[in-house]
Amino acid sequence: YFMWGLLIVNILAELGSTKDVLLAGLLYSLAHSQILQASTINDFFGADIESLVAGVLRMTVVSEYGRSGDEPILGQVYTPKDNVRQMLVAMIDDVRIAMIKLAERTVVMRDLKSCPLEVQRLASQEVFDVYAPLADRLGIGHLKWELEDLSFRYSQPDDYHKVARLLDGTRMDRDRYIFRVRDELDAMLK
Repeated sequence: YFMWGLLIVNILAELGSTKDVLLAGLLYSLAHSQILQASTINDFFGADIESLVAGVLRMTVVSEYGRSGDEPILGQVYTPKDNVRQMLVAMIDDVRIAMIKLAERTVVMRDLKSCPLEVQRLASQEVFDVYAPLADRLGIGHLKWELEDLSFRYSQPDDYHKVARLLDGTRMDRDRYIFRVRDELDAMLK
């Protein structure tokens, strides 16, 4: 869980997060695994860090794994797609909470290779429906694209590999063109 937390922290650091967000990202992984209690976080790290961790833990209940659309979440009934987005927006009282959760979902998606196909499919759908649009709304384009790419990879593996092969061929053509133009420009400049 500590290594998982470090992976979350790495993504948050790439986003230029503050030390409070980095610490909350690390502690979230320990609190999620129930190694660390909220009261301990508050005692040692303060109310702000504890509030961030608690907020990310509240977002964790959104996960659709094994849940039907009519089961209550935090006392209310939500359908799996559009209402979950609304619930997330209502739950987030601090954008830093969303950033930590997006980092956590990115770590999970990067590590889905060894999971059963059904887990991959469910996680992919959740990320595509909820977290990629959230990253887009927060203006974190590179996380949005990575989350969508990973979702596509696990939800439609055959189509993903077909597109990847086509892009590889196109990329090689582009690279050859760039090198040719660079050589021509270099010769002209000399």
